[in-house]
Amino acid sequence: MEKRGRMLMDGEIVRIHISRHKLEGYEGNHTITTDFHVLISDDENNDITLAPIGKVASPQYIQQTTCEKINQLRDIIFQGNKDRGWWSDLKTGEDLDVNNKDLCLSKICLMHSELSEAMEGCRKSIMDDHLPHRPMEEVEMADTIIRILDYCGARGLDIGGAINEKLEYNANRADHKIENRQAEGGKAV
Repeated sequence: MEKRGRMLMDGEIVRIHISRHKLEGYEGNHTITTDFHVLISDDENNDITLAPIGKVASPQYIQQTTCEKINQLRDIIFQGNKDRGWWSDLKTGEDLDVNNKDLCLSKICLMHSELSEAMEGCRKSIMDDHLPHRPMEEVEMADTIIRILDYCGARGLDIGGAINEKLEYNANRADHKIENRQAEGGKAV
């Protein structure tokens, strides 16, 4: 198959743009851009066999792979903090017991403190002290996520999987439907 006047070669990477007026399950016009490996280039029949590098995927696939990335980030954050001694006794250097309830409660309180700082940043509309080019609200939300993922890494919690399942569950909850939220006693916020 020709690409701008030349033959595609086996192993080459090509970028393809596909425009459709209707994409099943979605409103409006869409353009999909994805990269492919050329597996087989058949000069005689002008055919090629492609293998996608980036998948054109369903929202469920995107959600699942994003949640897998969350677990990867969890592991990176935890390992970095462990390497810097945040999960070790400062006096002995021994690993802290991640199942110790007091330690767990202290770490959860630190998550809450980051949220309180984010609330203050939002309330006052101020920039962050450490990253002055960013709003304090944004930076403190990042700190909250970092603390949450660190904790989940230490405790071996599958936070990505739990997020994936919780999103699916919430999508079908009766008390999350607009008409039920608008009803007397519904969840307004």
